[in-house]
Order: sequence, then structure tokens, then C-alpha cells
Amino acid sequence: MKKAKTSLADIRFWLVLILIVGAPLHAFLITWLQSLGAPGFIAMWREAVVVGISGLIAVEMAVAQRWPKFDMLDWTIILFAGLALVWLPFQDTPLLQWIVGARFIVMPFLFYVLVRQVPWPKTKLLYRYFLGSAVLVMIFGILHALILPQDFLTLFGYSVSQDFFTPGRALSACQYLEYTEIFCRATSTFGGPTRYGTYVLLVVGMLLPLFANAKTKPAKKTRQFAYAMLCIAVLNIVLTLSRSIWIGATFGALSLCVLSWPQFSDNLKKKIYAGAAAAFVVMLFSATVIQHSAKFSTLRSVFIRDLSTSIHAQYFKEGIERLREHPLGIGVGRVGPATARFGEPVLTENWYLQISGEMGIPGLALFLTMLYLFFEMLYKKRSEPLAHGLFFALVAISVAGLFTHSFEETSTVLLLFAGFGIMQAR
Repeated sequence: MKKAKTSLADIRFWLVLILIVGAPLHAFLITWLQSLGAPGFIAMWREAVVVGISGLIAVEMAVAQRWPKFDMLDWTIILFAGLALVWLPFQDTPLLQWIVGARFIVMPFLFYVLVRQVPWPKTKLLYRYFLGSAVLVMIFGILHALILPQDFLTLFGYSVSQDFFTPGRALSACQYLEYTEIFCRATSTFGGPTRYGTYVLLVVGMLLPLFANAKTKPAKKTRQFAYAMLCIAVLNIVLTLSRSIWIGATFGALSLCVLSWPQFSDNLKKKIYAGAAAAFVVMLFSATVIQHSAKFSTLRSVFIRDLSTSIHAQYFKEGIERLREHPLGIGVGRVGPATARFGEPVLTENWYLQISGEMGIPGLALFLTMLYLFFEMLYKKRSEPLAHGLFFALVAISVAGLFTHSFEETSTVLLLFAGFGIMQAR
């Protein structure tokens, strides 16, 4: 029995490793393979891996004759999933649409509940492969945005379209900034700049533990590697030209400073004060110049984006009106990116309005409770370096969710909550 348990643990370890390395490459690989004639169902490989890992965990626990242990966060997630399930028999939409919607809003959280039920002894190896994959993805992100020809990705089946996602049409090879055709926004191997940005936010968070090592010779080399990766990550965040990602990163950094403030030296605190003051002055001056000078039309497109801003405002208004008319929601998969696969898109450009639109005020209340319990857990573990990294990533992605469907990027969110589960492993 012990040998069988060990074999199951080894298999699920390799499946998680495949998810860590392969998930960031998902959009690129699927676009390329489908252009070569691969069947459409290969796009579900991440979900198949998650189901496989979950099944192995269940079997492993059955072999060990051990029941799962749930805390308040686990029960909140289970209740949230149950509320999503309640909608299934009442929706006048295809079953597949409900499944696609549940994949976005339920699957990553249930994955966390299962991952934390078993031990993960080779976490350092998983961590190294995560960083190795991230290095390749981020270097390609810079090359794609600044150096490679704008039509480079058409060699791998991408299209030249600039429209919203349409089922059956390949991803855009180069997504331009509004009103410009200067250079490609950084998307790397992801489906768009904002989706890629959420992944880079996670990478920044996962780099933070590398700065907490002791002052030994190997640790200094580790820090040098970490600083280099951090610079690459920040450049990628800038090159996404995604305001929601910029705002998320800013609030993530501010919240991390608040969390770690008691541990900072007086000298570091003075540097933070000076840096914050300088950044505020620069932003105020830049905003004034951009707002009043037609000569900076490109910069205005970067920061103001009249069309994008007006669309966000319209989606927000429609989302509030939808919630007012349907306080209990209209059904899972009927709001948000999932709708793009089943006809006319019903978007909110706000993850919280999407949750409330699908599952109403009860669903939004449960989702916010889940976030609160995750933050509470991280606060209690603030002495652990990994907790600081996950804290940054969760804050940044949650804030970005106020302006986009940040939790919709399955590759990023699965890795984020797998990290939570491994940290909380039994």
C-alpha cells in the first residue's frame, strides 16, 4: 500500500510540473498546433491535467484511508461552488456554456482545496521549474514587443486581426495600442497583453522569496538572478501597456510595503518615502502635460485612451444595471469572457461585476469572503517569504480585476492557487 501511495504521489508531482511549465505556453502552443490541423479539444489539456491531479489526490487519500480536512476557507469555496451548481438546472443555455463559466470562476478554487490535502515534498524543484519557464516566457515577451517583426507570430498560425476574440479565429499576432500602429504590446505566449500581465504579476510575487535568503555567497548569486528577473518582469509589465496591470502592480507593491513595514530598516523606509514622493511628482507632471498637449498623442493613447475608457465606463454602467435588475444573477457562464464562445459577448471589464452578474449578490459576497480569508491566511504566515510573494500577486491581480477580467486567465490563476495549496499542504 505504501508503494502504491508513493507511485500516485510521483505521478501527481509530474502532472503538476507539466502544468507549471506548460500553462504559460498554452495560448501559443494551441494556436500553433491548431494551425497545423490539431483537433480543437486539445485546448482543454490544462483542465484534463487538473482533473487528473485531483483524481490522483482522491485515490491517494482513499488508499491512505484518510478523510479530507476542511477549514473555514475550504467550506466557503465549497459553498461558492455549490451556488454555481444550483444554477445548472435553471439556465436556458447549453450545458457546455455553464461548464466553461464554471471553469473560470470555480475550478481554480476547488483545485486549491484538493491540492492542500496532500504533502508536496519537492517544492524547491517545482519552484525552479516555475522560474525557468518564466524566464523564457518573459524574454520572448520583450523580443516580441521590441525586436521581432510585427508579423512574426503569423508563422505559428496567428492572425493579423485587431478585433475582439471570435470563436474559430486565431489570436492576433500583434495587438497595437489604441490609435497607433507603432509596435506590438507585449503578449509573449499568452492570448493578450492583460492576460500576459496577470502572469507577470504572479512571477514578480514568486521572485520575492529569493530576496529573503541569508547573506551567504550562494544567496548573493541568487539575489543577482532575482534582481535580473525582476528588471525583466517590470519591463514586461510596462510593455503590456495595460493600465489595469500597472495599477494592480502599484497596489501590490504598496500593500506589500504595509505588510513588511515593521521589518524594514529606517534607511530603507526613508528611501521608500523619497521614491514615492518623486514618483508622485513625475506622475502629476506627466498627467498635466499629456492632458493639455496634442503633441503627445501617443502618450495620451498610453495613459488616457478615450475609446477604451468610454467602453469601460459603458460596461460598468451596464453591469450595475444588470445587478439592479437581477440581484440573484442570471447564471454561470452568461456574463464575461465565456459568452464570447456562445454568441454575443456580455462583458463587464470588471471581475466583480462579472461574478455578481452571474451569481448575484450572494455569489459576490462569497467571492469577497474567499479573498478576505486568503489574505487573512497570508497575514498569519507573514513570517514566511513565500507568503509575501503570494500576498503581492493576489493583491495585484485582485485590484486589476476592478478594470478587467483578471481571474479569467486560467493559466495564471491555476498556478496561483496551486501555490496557495502547496503552501497550505497537510
